[in-house]
Amino acid sequence: MTIEDTYMDEFVIADIVDPVPRICMLGAANREPLSVKRDDCIEKAITHMLLHDYSQLPVMQSNRDVKGYISWKSIGRSRITENTVFEKVQDCMDKNIEVLSYNTTLFDATQRILEKEFILVKQVDGVISGPVTLHDISEQFRDLSESFLLLGMIENHLRQLLSGRFTKTEVKECMDPSDEEREVSNLTDLSFGEYIRLIEDPERWKKLQVYLDRVSVVKRLHEVRNIRNHVMHFRPDNIKQEDLLLLKETAAFLQQILSKRTNSNLVTAS
Repeated sequence: MTIEDTYMDEFVIADIVDPVPRICMLGAANREPLSVKRDDCIEKAITHMLLHDYSQLPVMQSNRDVKGYISWKSIGRSRITENTVFEKVQDCMDKNIEVLSYNTTLFDATQRILEKEFILVKQVDGVISGPVTLHDISEQFRDLSESFLLLGMIENHLRQLLSGRFTKTEVKECMDPSDEEREVSNLTDLSFGEYIRLIEDPERWKKLQVYLDRVSVVKRLHEVRNIRNHVMHFRPDNIKQEDLLLLKETAAFLQQILSKRTNSNLVTAS
């Protein structure tokens, strides 16, 4: 390639994805908060907290103006300290409320939530959203870790399903042709896409002896591969509940196939 060709050729650009997980990726950080005003009666705050099973409510005069928060703790503390009954939210309000920028890292936000129990989020336009609690943080990490575990189960099941069914020559035919130097001594050396290519061919599919619809199974595995690509590129905001459900169903499906094949082999052996 000449210098002129180099200048004429286009550079390959990556998708611009923030490599740092931030608080704004959480659903809770983008919802409109349920709040009360300073002049609202205590009964209103208590009713809202009971109706929605909240431990606290932000005190806001507008969607950009946060004055503090009211909670069961602040109500109890005020009544014990002052030894009197208050009527207004402002009488029991705690002004020490944490409002974080929407681009605060998830790790920094987690630390603040551990200390404060909850935080609010200020969007780019100054609008306040939230609150975000430790429960919201734990849900996000649970979904991310669950998807990793389910994908691991699916790959392990798939390898067991393929084990002992294909020769090295057949495996080599399904490998990426641009990666000719790669040696394959075990099925773990293959990519997920290569597993799919291995069974897409009708004749190779017959070797699995599972007697199921090949097209439907291959279609499902391609869906798993798409989810896997999102997860392995660390995009937790793309992990939806329907994706987790699909992974769970696929793991259970492969487990059932392996179980039936194992039982069939035991019967044949006996």
